[in-house]
This record gives sequence, C-alpha cells and structure tokens, in this order.
Amino acid sequence: MVNFINGGLKIIEEFDAIAHFIAMLIFITGITSTSLIFWKKKTVSSIFLVFLMIGGFLYTLGDVIATSGIWVEETADEFGDSFTIFLASIILIIGFIVILEQKLKTSEQKFRHLFENSPYPVLLLELNRTIKDCNIATLELFETKKANLTGVDFSEFFIDPLKLSNLLKERVDFMIKGKNLKPLELKLQKKKESFAWVSLQTSLFEVDNEIFLQIILQDITDRKKAEEIIKDEMKKLKEIDQIRSDFVRRTSHELKTPLISIYSSSQYLLDNLNQDLNEETLTLIESINRGGKRLKRLTENLIDVFNLETNLLIIQKEEVDLVKIINNCIKDMFLILKERNIFHKLELNDSCYIQADKIRIEQVILNMLSNAIKNTPQNGLIYIGLNKTKDFVNIVFKDSGIGFTEEEKEKIFKKFGKIERVDIQNDIIIEGSGLGLYISKQIIELHDGEIWMESEGRNKGSAFTIKLPLN
Repeated sequence: MVNFINGGLKIIEEFDAIAHFIAMLIFITGITSTSLIFWKKKTVSSIFLVFLMIGGFLYTLGDVIATSGIWVEETADEFGDSFTIFLASIILIIGFIVILEQKLKTSEQKFRHLFENSPYPVLLLELNRTIKDCNIATLELFETKKANLTGVDFSEFFIDPLKLSNLLKERVDFMIKGKNLKPLELKLQKKKESFAWVSLQTSLFEVDNEIFLQIILQDITDRKKAEEIIKDEMKKLKEIDQIRSDFVRRTSHELKTPLISIYSSSQYLLDNLNQDLNEETLTLIESINRGGKRLKRLTENLIDVFNLETNLLIIQKEEVDLVKIINNCIKDMFLILKERNIFHKLELNDSCYIQADKIRIEQVILNMLSNAIKNTPQNGLIYIGLNKTKDFVNIVFKDSGIGFTEEEKEKIFKKFGKIERVDIQNDIIIEGSGLGLYISKQIIELHDGEIWMESEGRNKGSAFTIKLPLN
C-alpha cells in the first residue's frame, strides 16, 4: 500500500514537472509574441502582456527550482517575496502608463476634433505627396468624397502638377533646414470641371518616427476675381488717362500758336500805339492782352505737366548763380508788386553757384513769387532769403498773406490743387490753374531737391522753402 502511494506521488511529481515545463514554454512564446506586438504598436495592452508573461515565467521558474530541491524553503520564500514586490512594481508602472495613454488619447481626440472641424481645408501628405488624410473642409473645396482623395498624388489636382511637385520638394528641403516660407497661390482643378484659387501653406510634423507634410489651404477665388476686376479697371483708367494726356498735349500745342499771336499782337499795340488809341479801345486791348497772357501760361503749364508725366521733361544742368536768377525774377515781377503796393525784403548773398537748369529754376522762382503776390493783400510784405549750409542751399519765400488751413496744406502741391477762396474778403488774386506749385515741386525733385510749405493758419501768412544741393 505504501509503495502504491509512493509510486503515485512520484507520477504526480513527474506530471507537475512536465506541466511546469509546458507553462515555461507558453510564457516564453508569449514574451516573444507580445514583444513583437509592442515593438510595432507600443500600446498599453502590449506592454501589460509583456510584463505579465515575464512575471509568469519568473514565477514558474521559481516554483520549478523550489520543487526540484535546488533551493531550500527559505530561499524559495525570499524569491516569492521579491517576486511579489516585482509584481506590485509592474502594476504601479502599468497604472501610470495607462493614465499617460488616456491623456494622450484625450489629446489626440481634441486634435482630431480640431482637424475635422477646421474651417480651412487641411491635408496630411506623405513625403511622396500621397494624400494620407484630410478634413471635411477639404472635401467641400474639392467637391468630392474622401475615398477619391486618400492615396492619390496631391499635385494631380492642380493645373500644373509637375510645377507643384517640384515646389513641394523644394519646400520640404527648406523646412527641414528650418526656413520659414511664404504661402503659395495656385489654381486648383476641382472634380466638377471648375477651378478655384487657393493659398497653400506647408509644415512638417512627425508621427511614430514618420515625417508627414501638412497642407493648409485657403480659398482665395473671390479675392482673385476682385484683383482681376481691379486690374481690368486700372487698365481702362490708364487708357482713359492716356487719351486725356494726348488730348491735353495736342490741344495745348494747337492753342499755343494762335495764343502767341494774340498775346504778341496785343502787346505790340500797347507798347507802340497806345497814344493813338482812345480809352475804350485801349481798355479792350489790355483785357485781350491779360487774357492772352493767362492762356499762354496755362498752355505752357499743361505741356509741362504732360512732359513730366511722360518723362519727357529733360533737366539740362549748368553752373548758375542763384542770387542773380532771384534778382532777375524780382525785376520781372516788379510792376505787379508796384501795382499791388506790396513791399519786398531781400536777404541774399553776393552769389551762390549751383549745378541747375537755369530756365527751369527761373520758372520755379517766378511761380513762388507769383504765388506769394496772389495770396498777399495790398500793402503786404514778401520776404525772400537765401542761406547756405555745408551741402545745401535754402531759398525761403515768406509772405504776410492769407495763409493756409490744414486741409489746404494737403492740396497745395497736388496737380490741379487750386484752392478756392471765394469766401475770403481780403484783396487777393484767386485766378490760376492749380498747376504752378505742382510743376515747381516736380522740377525741384528732378534737381534732387525738396520743397515744402509752412503756415500757422488763416491770415497768418506762409513760408515756402526750396532746398537744393550745392554740389
């Protein structure tokens, strides 16, 4: 009986050893397979299985060693205690990983929500430009389904696929080097044989050690249409402006010859036959002369404006004495100064030589004097001064006239910037075309100079300053 029992126990021990051996093989197989899963997916479940299999393997190994008598009972107990601590550590680590994975999952859900609900079309591309994913706005822009986009070369949806492919390759290289790139504006070909202009922005990001290209699109079709309309309107305006310029030029040239005849003839009558004419006839001739003189000046100004706008006004510089030019211009305006009883004060050097176009500088100074006289009431004062610095000379024209408001200052140097002052009661001259100061400014700038005006307001006079280079 005892032998039978001992034989049975021996058989059980052998079966137990075989069972432990089979369990160890299962755990080794489990460790290998779960390790492969973890290597590919790196999920919490795969990590848990790896640790569980390792734990089971160690526990079974310890049981086999204890059963075989290699370890004494105390050693086996110590192994059991160590394994318990090891298993508890594994559980804590797995719990911590689960929490991190949950946070990561929540973050991914938020990103997916932003991605899907973005008002702008967003696409994820592999580096070979194959579309990996896209959001709802992309499908609306492309007017197609997601299945028709994913796995397709992104550049195939544009008018010039080869050009876009090369551009994307270049942008990837630049982005890898950390360079910031401006958006591209390209023409997109939709599925329904329609087109759309899009602004394309690119960026790189990494997922599971794989780099993707993110494309953000913005539909700019309406803006492009508006730009085309503006471009067409600008073209029409340029054509109209050209017609106007041609008309002004031709009309001015056509008027110039008869006006010179009228002005010269009336001037001849006034200079040579005024003693033989009665008072009524003389008054009429003087009126014709003044009108002819104004029209002659207007046609000359119109021709100058045309030449300035078409770059036909050529500055021919030579060495000139500014002081001499100013004095000659004052002599030309002396009769008008005397008629209006306007006093003038000069503060000039003996001479001041610069490189300038003598005729054009005379034109500017006469415009400045004429402007001062027109805006100064009778018995007023005009001051003309000249002062030099190291590199520049300033010519200042001051008057005690009507002055300028802030609104008038904005207009004064503009083409046809004539200021209407019909409500002003002072005795000032309001006639003029509004071209004199505009032309003067252009001429001074062609001499690499500047011109500006200062005034403290109505009835506080004004000061015009011309700044010209000495060399």
